[in-house]
Amino acid sequence: MFQAHSSCVIPPEVSLEDAAAAGVAGLSAWIALVENAQVAAGQRVLIHAGAGGVGSFALQIAALRGAEVWTTCSARNADWCHALGAFKTIDYTKQSFTAPGQIFDAVLDTIGGPVHRASSEVLKPGGRLVYLNADPVHPVARKDVTVIATDVRATQKRLLAVLTLIAQGRLKVPIEARFPLARAAEAYELSRSGHSRGKILLTMA
Repeated sequence: MFQAHSSCVIPPEVSLEDAAAAGVAGLSAWIALVENAQVAAGQRVLIHAGAGGVGSFALQIAALRGAEVWTTCSARNADWCHALGAFKTIDYTKQSFTAPGQIFDAVLDTIGGPVHRASSEVLKPGGRLVYLNADPVHPVARKDVTVIATDVRATQKRLLAVLTLIAQGRLKVPIEARFPLARAAEAYELSRSGHSRGKILLTMA
């Protein structure tokens, strides 16, 4: 759930389009990885759906913090994810992220359901499973890991952290498509297809 409690001045280096596109998705990735998962240099992190809106920011943020970043995506999106900072991609149509030897310090789950339950299995003892999703989430059996729901609340400090990275050129805003407001239905169908990359932007003019 997204809640807005504050605002901040957009740095002059950041366009209004980028600021709008980064708002919810960028904050979701920041809060999940920096505050909840506490991702640090030298850790191995798994991000589900790395080509998606939140995932495309999460890949970059985890990489900026010095983590070895793995992600699930389709083969079509592997190069896209590598360009955003993924060390290794897992083609979810052919490979399992629970394969032997694939152990992580933290997992960001943006899917839920069976993926959520399986994600707890690939964590090290003491690891963190952070989630942000719409599908049902049920308690995991392991007691030696921490499971954290991401409550996305916009604050000035959080917004400024994300926008500053964009202004510095360290965080890219991945916008796949732009649609005028009159084509909102078309934009919605692209989003609903589940095959879009990054963000889809609606423009007012």
